[in-house]
Amino acid sequence: MVTAPTGLLTVVVPPELAGGFRLAGVVVQEAADAAAAEAIVDALIGGGERGIAGVYAPFHAELEAATQERYERSTEPIVMPLPAGLERADAGTHRARIAAMLERAIGYHISFPQEAGT
Repeated sequence: MVTAPTGLLTVVVPPELAGGFRLAGVVVQEAADAAAAEAIVDALIGGGERGIAGVYAPFHAELEAATQERYERSTEPIVMPLPAGLERADAGTHRARIAAMLERAIGYHISFPQEAGT
């Protein structure tokens, strides 16, 4: 079931990750697989959802190229893969991915200062 549009952030994640996002105050749509995630995102797009829809990256990667391209063009909501998690050694890559997501969402490039040890 797709919840009502929020205009903020909606994440489409597997059930085992849903609780953590709910604790963070994010609207969560649970999907068991890529096909279910696609159906949810299509409903959000069809319903005129505004804001950002983050799709669990492994699900996003399984979508057909045409679907990924359609999501890339979407502006209501902005649809982007939600990083599935990175090892600490990849903190620089993680920062770059978050910066790229923010740039797409708000139209500005934001940089993050280096942390000690990364």
